[in-house]
Amino acid sequence: MSHTKKSSGALSQHQSDSLNVTLRTSKNKIEKMDSSANTITMDSIPQKVLREIIRDEIRSSIKSTIAELVTDHLRNINEKLDGFEKSLDFYNKQYEEIKSKIQEKDAIIEKLEKDNVQLITSLKDLSVRVNSIEQNMRECNVELNGIPEHQTENLSNLTLQLAKTVNCPLQIEDVLNATRVAKLNKNTDRPRSVVVKLRTRTVRDNLLAATFKYNKEHRDDKLSTQHLGIGGKPGPVYVSEHLSPTNKHLHAATRLKVKELDYKFVWVRDGRIYNVRGLRTKTNEVHNKILENNYDILTFSETWLNSNILDREIVDQRYVVYRRDRKLTEGGKLDGGGVLVAVSRKILSYRLTKWESDCEDIWVVMESIKNNK
Repeated sequence: MSHTKKSSGALSQHQSDSLNVTLRTSKNKIEKMDSSANTITMDSIPQKVLREIIRDEIRSSIKSTIAELVTDHLRNINEKLDGFEKSLDFYNKQYEEIKSKIQEKDAIIEKLEKDNVQLITSLKDLSVRVNSIEQNMRECNVELNGIPEHQTENLSNLTLQLAKTVNCPLQIEDVLNATRVAKLNKNTDRPRSVVVKLRTRTVRDNLLAATFKYNKEHRDDKLSTQHLGIGGKPGPVYVSEHLSPTNKHLHAATRLKVKELDYKFVWVRDGRIYNVRGLRTKTNEVHNKILENNYDILTFSETWLNSNILDREIVDQRYVVYRRDRKLTEGGKLDGGGVLVAVSRKILSYRLTKWESDCEDIWVVMESIKNNK
């Protein structure tokens, strides 16, 4: 029994020692594996442990790498954001400065545009006024074209000879000045125009009317240089109002437009340029007929005039005009013919509107200089 117990105790002791040896051996192996990898072979490490070790190493390496990459990337992003913010601040400042300057320039441009419009309006107004003044200064002048130039010419005597030819009573004292003026077109071979300043506008109108009448009565032998006693080949002589440079250009442009639109007449009266299409109103013929004569009173019915037709298109300055023009219906159709009375300024006259009715009538009271009604 005792031997058996002893054997059993010895066996237990042996197993315990064997277990201790095994544990120490495994512990030593692991310590040796941790301390020196060169002494460990793949076969000596269990696969499960090896997988755990590899997994831990990969996980640790990945975490470290990702952290470094993210950190570097975020650092770059932060640097770029800082640079972008600085650039944005710079450009924003530049934008505000440019915006402010543009607003200032816009205000200046707007003011300049308004000033420009005012200047253009003022310039047009001044141009019209200057042209009007220039034309008024010429109200007693006539312009003669087609007269050849000679060094010993006497333009005043030529004017008297012209007036005698057209049967217009003109005295030397009626001719205040006669001179040639520079050409508007220096490339033309035509002689320079002659400008004659007469004593009054009435004298001028009489000379113009007489010239028109003469040319109308002598269509085959109109006024020419031969009638003025100038030798050489006869050439036509034209007598017209002395227009300002602006009105001359307007007259030339109007004549071209009249040909383009097939209008029948273009004429000048008191520095104004008129035109009429066909014979609708007969104003040109009426005006020229009045110039040829010295009527005291003129009356017209069925005038068919409107506000677009001026008094001076029909009669000249010698007459006071009283008109009652036709009216237009809502549809734009003609309603009535209209009446007109023109009275010589030698006769005192005034309109008596209180006698006028709904019919197309006009009442004018006239009194001569001798107070004979």
